[in-house]
Amino acid sequence: MRIGVALDFAFNFYYRDALDLIEELGGEILPVSLLEEPSLPELDVFARRRLSGTPCWLWPPTVPSKTVCSFALAKGLPRYAECKGYLGKSLTYRGESHRMAGFFPFDFVMGDGLQRFGYLEATLLADTVLGRAGEKIRGHEFHFTKMNEEVAGGCFSLHKPGKNGAWRDGHLLRGTMAAYPHFHLWSRPGMAKAFLEHAASYRERRKES
Repeated sequence: MRIGVALDFAFNFYYRDALDLIEELGGEILPVSLLEEPSLPELDVFARRRLSGTPCWLWPPTVPSKTVCSFALAKGLPRYAECKGYLGKSLTYRGESHRMAGFFPFDFVMGDGLQRFGYLEATLLADTVLGRAGEKIRGHEFHFTKMNEEVAGGCFSLHKPGKNGAWRDGHLLRGTMAAYPHFHLWSRPGMAKAFLEHAASYRERRKES
């Protein structure tokens, strides 16, 4: 399976062992620069992290091309995004608002310090590209942005091991999953396998069409 991974100056926070695991399970990692490439190559699934504001990746696209959003919507390409700010409508930094991809109807603001930090365990509350409802995976949060408004729902229930209290995060829309946590796939290798199974399913649907 060809796994597109956003990798450039703006998108670069990855766990190398997670990519190694995907390759061990048969995935082919294909780096994609969102800053320099105006279109996507042929992919079976797309993963990305961090933040960018390049015009060619905005939604809705101003020109007909295989942009991150238009390509995924038109073709049903599964996507998994961590540190989800880029997929929102806007990011406000020091009082100035910057347009983002606009895929999710959320606005974000850059805080003065870390909003959440530390290790966590997540329980899936819905079926996603990483697995089925009820499955658990470990990871961590490290981000300075926060959403401007409270949004109901969330496809993960999150908590810090050994501590009371839980919160929800993660949003699903048209095959795309976006959330703040960075997950350690080796804590549940079956989720990497599920990720590739979604890619295989997408490839078969594409062949049939």
